[in-house]
Amino acid sequence: MEKLEVIKNDDYLSHLPPELLEKILADPMLGSSDVFSFSRTCTVCAEVASWNSLWKIKFKQRWPSIFRKVTNFFASTKGQTSIKWKSVYKHRMLVKRAVLSRVFEIGRANYMEEDKYQLAMNEINAYNFAEAESSDLAETSGSDVGLAHIFVINELREASKGGHVWTNLTRKFYAEKCLHCLSHEDLRPEVEAILTSNSNSIDLEEGATLIAQWMQPTEDFSLEDIKRQLDSLAEEVKTQLRISCPTHPLFDADLAAKCLKPEDTESLWSPSNCKVIMAAIEQLMKAKFNQDFTQYSHPYKSYINCVLRDRQAIPITLCLILMGIARRLGVVLEPVSYPETFIVRWLESPFRSGRERYTYVDPFNGRYSMSSVELTSPATEQCSKHEVLMRMLRNLLNTWRQTLAQHERRQTMLRYVVEMKCMVDLSNYHHVILMVQLLLQLEVNIQWAINLIQELVAIHPALTTALSDIPLKCETMLSSLREKVGKPRTDKVKRRADHPEIKYAVGLIMQHNKYDYRCVVCGWDSTCQAPEEWIRQMGVDRLPDGRNQPFYRVWVEDGSERYAAQENLRVAPTPGEVTVTKIGRMFDCYNGLFYEANPYLASDYPDDTESCRSLMDSFMKELPE
Repeated sequence: MEKLEVIKNDDYLSHLPPELLEKILADPMLGSSDVFSFSRTCTVCAEVASWNSLWKIKFKQRWPSIFRKVTNFFASTKGQTSIKWKSVYKHRMLVKRAVLSRVFEIGRANYMEEDKYQLAMNEINAYNFAEAESSDLAETSGSDVGLAHIFVINELREASKGGHVWTNLTRKFYAEKCLHCLSHEDLRPEVEAILTSNSNSIDLEEGATLIAQWMQPTEDFSLEDIKRQLDSLAEEVKTQLRISCPTHPLFDADLAAKCLKPEDTESLWSPSNCKVIMAAIEQLMKAKFNQDFTQYSHPYKSYINCVLRDRQAIPITLCLILMGIARRLGVVLEPVSYPETFIVRWLESPFRSGRERYTYVDPFNGRYSMSSVELTSPATEQCSKHEVLMRMLRNLLNTWRQTLAQHERRQTMLRYVVEMKCMVDLSNYHHVILMVQLLLQLEVNIQWAINLIQELVAIHPALTTALSDIPLKCETMLSSLREKVGKPRTDKVKRRADHPEIKYAVGLIMQHNKYDYRCVVCGWDSTCQAPEEWIRQMGVDRLPDGRNQPFYRVWVEDGSERYAAQENLRVAPTPGEVTVTKIGRMFDCYNGLFYEANPYLASDYPDDTESCRSLMDSFMKELPE
């Protein structure tokens, strides 16, 4: 066989068509660093690696969730469609670096309690990202500073969810805190506007989406996403209708031009044609939604994005889905705030009088054609769209009051609901007082709490005496935190060599001998350091080893923080996570046996991670085969 002659040092890449080189570089397996490396091989490669079309592909591959936002930004604010994608890519990377650096600093400041006063005064100031949103980064990359905020929110979302569930716990914890704060700051004008509007032109899909976004700041979905999913469901109904009723006028009309608007009050079709559509919708709803009625009050069943994803709902969200599908098919359904459930109605018999004109639909219980005589309550009148949104908030408030979620998460979610309630009506003293109590418990926005009480007293002067202690409590808290600003932190470094009596270590997963709860150790003292009153109340001196034994600060699975004597603890017989919301405040990862301290906690207990390894090695060897 004739041998092929190989010419050494021949530049094969430069002989390939540039379009083929772009195809190769556009492969999703190749990242930006690969493209830069490729660009250094020859002038042809350098030219292809700088193509705008290539960097557009790379940006879309790396950040698909914000690709459309970036293109819309330039189209709406700059009126341009030609975007320098390499510059935009570089800008996004610079923002990533700045955001992660800021999240690390926020974590350090929180652990050292340096910013507690700032959090108490104004949460948004403590979680600002001024450096990441500065014009310097945009100028350095040749991009537009208007993109910075989009990039910050996107990076916080990635940081709060990225990687394995057991890793980067500290970054995820603080990224989520920052994301909650910044997302609410962005959403507030829209949420307040729609919740306070009494107009019939309110788009209930928009209202339900805003409520879901407010309650789930880390989730990335938009009103367009929700409408697209409802459009898809409506198309499924149309497909069924083409089979069952191909002559329906729906297929003769230009539906895009005639599609009902949120404020429309009349259906496009005759009652008989509406009935055919409702029968087709019934088939779809019964096939796709609410196959499992367990966990009726789970919060996810109140969030429209989760309902469309999981197909599980409570009556009101199921009715919103039904109304959205029907409207896309030209049928108007009116909401009815029925006692103990939620239903809709449509005008089937316009020539009758009163309630008999309507057919009532209870999708949650699978009843799609009820007459007025089948309803036990006379409360069958149409409710306003504002009332629908208010009922959604009431449902969420009751759900989070009754939930068994961890205490800190329950407080946070209650705060979010009550904050929306306060947007609607600051004269409701029950909600205002609850809001203030939650802010005090969470130690954030105390100045706003003071303002809320002052506004409430101005509206209800009779409450002045009853509420007089709350501003005092707020001022006392702020004064106490203000005194700590700028003061050096007391040295808390604890070396195990100086405390040989310490048996366990920070990060170990323990079980209480008496109460059997599982917990993780987050600190220890060589002797009991609790106040005398607590020592007497808990009967510490009645323990065999009394107060002169090591005590451990532990986080329990229910979210509570406790102080346990060494004699009452043992290493948990089976390893496993301790699912505490705030675990990331002190620990950076879970390695399958114990939690590893983050840099802040490790600086206080520098020997404990190694002690955990040694202790768990010994523990595992003692286990029976």
